[in-house]
Amino acid sequence: MERPKPEKTYTHLKFPDDLTMTDIRLIIKQCIQQNAIEDDDVRGFAAAYAQAKRMFASGEKFATITADDLLVMILHWAELTDPRNKKGFRRVPAGFANGKFALEPAKISQAMETLCTALAEQLRDGFSTDPDDWGRPPLTPTDYFKEFEEIHPFEDGNGRVGDLLWKIAMQRETGQWPKKLPPKVFK
Repeated sequence: MERPKPEKTYTHLKFPDDLTMTDIRLIIKQCIQQNAIEDDDVRGFAAAYAQAKRMFASGEKFATITADDLLVMILHWAELTDPRNKKGFRRVPAGFANGKFALEPAKISQAMETLCTALAEQLRDGFSTDPDDWGRPPLTPTDYFKEFEEIHPFEDGNGRVGDLLWKIAMQRETGQWPKKLPPKVFK
């Protein structure tokens, strides 16, 4: 009978000093959930997480955020999370475990511009509870997270970068940096 492998604890890693133990647990949990379990995976996501939290946890950055700023940050966090993302958006098709496919590569750039424009506006102005001009309910942080995941703009690290976007949006909506992972948006 095969013995189960012990879980990695990552106690040997040096995490950014401004992260709390809760942050570190969430980073490790997200990496394990995404099967990004090598030390470099955890280290890279921790660096991106720390940057995102430093920039947005106080709430001050929301007043000046633009779509371009947000896109540059996403690209940077994606590269920190997985160095293969240095080349930018995914150029190959991507499929999911449920048999569905992510947005085709040729449409990623435009989809990300649209997403960043809408999200930056809500980060600046706050999340409304009112329907839009067409009567549709307002988008929530989870809606933006799901949209990002469906676009799946990078070869790897999408779940981790999406986690950061969700946390930033939740910070704006609730005034507190989340102490949990984003909800599961796919079955």
